[in-house]
Amino acid sequence: MLDLWKEITMNHELAMRYGQSLFDIAKEKNCVDIFLKEVQELKSVIEKEAGFVKVLMAVRINRQEKHDFLNRLFKDKIQKELLNFVHLIVDRKRVPYLIDSLEAYEELAYEALKIKLAVVYSARLLTDDQIAKVKGKLEQNSGFQVLLRNEVDESLIAGIKVKMGNQVIDISTQYEIEQLKQRLLKGVRG
Repeated sequence: MLDLWKEITMNHELAMRYGQSLFDIAKEKNCVDIFLKEVQELKSVIEKEAGFVKVLMAVRINRQEKHDFLNRLFKDKIQKELLNFVHLIVDRKRVPYLIDSLEAYEELAYEALKIKLAVVYSARLLTDDQIAKVKGKLEQNSGFQVLLRNEVDESLIAGIKVKMGNQVIDISTQYEIEQLKQRLLKGVRG
């Protein structure tokens, strides 16, 4: 089990180093926002096209064919440095870390651009007006631009629960019931 933990930690650190390197290049070019958009597009292609990673990892496809494949897909569509980054990942046989490296870049870019990701959980989908109000409050309190996504959590009776980074704001009826239950149990035991 300890060996698995070491491997996971090492893989995470490797992905973070690659993501940091890509971020440093984007920052040097003053293109953090452009790279962010293109990294998200690249991630989308990778996640939607199951064969993409298989091609890049295939042992029967030589390195030049992999580079040609990447160039056909992305040349003149993404920043040259981002394409070179993917080529480097292929050359170093780090394809399994590609998505994690791109996600590490996203985290660094969001921080540099003062953007926070947040999810608002609700019993039913919120209206655009409700989402705008929650977003406005989060931006006001955090000082960051907030990219907010709404997800339905049927376990919530009413109210909302917001997760932004490591912070959770729970103003749901479910939470209130749980708090009341804890106070009652504490009173009975005390």
